[in-house]
Amino acid sequence: ISYLTNADFAADTAIIGSCAANSVTTYHVTFDTPFSNAPVVIATLDLNTNNATNSDITVTISEVTSSGFNIRYINNTSNPISNGTIHWLAIRK
Repeated sequence: ISYLTNADFAADTAIIGSCAANSVTTYHVTFDTPFSNAPVVIATLDLNTNNATNSDITVTISEVTSSGFNIRYINNTSNPISNGTIHWLAIRK
């Protein structure tokens, strides 16, 4: 059995200020403390706006390295989106 320590994971919230209609915004996250290798990153969307639903937005994680990753925030609506909040968790492999 192995147990996680604080050095094995990181978690935070990223606020994506706005994303134009039918477009993609890329947001870079830098870990406060780099991992020794690229971790696994899991993210979830918490949309704080009244002009879209979570099904109208797609969030993907890309370019994961030991020091950070990119969030692609894809707005599939004909309206601009604001105040998109992404909660993420990175875990050592």
